[in-house]
Amino acid sequence: MDTPDARTTTYGASGRTRRRLTRATREDSALLAAQLEVCLMACRRSHEACSRTAADHAHCNLCADATERAADACRRALQALRG
Repeated sequence: MDTPDARTTTYGASGRTRRRLTRATREDSALLAAQLEVCLMACRRSHEACSRTAADHAHCNLCADATERAADACRRALQALRG
């Protein structure tokens, strides 16, 4: 996966996850956990791709930072969901 693909995948996954979280009900917890896992995976892959070129490109550095924060948010949401 190259950097543009990683960014596109992460933005798509995080947007879908955000929309699902804001409309969630208690019955959706298994689906929410699965969605958060997918978002976390996309964030990790994007972070890895962007980190490889972050020293050479300012936009890759910004993306690496943003995807690291997004991955942390996914982890915290999963922990809260699982209690």
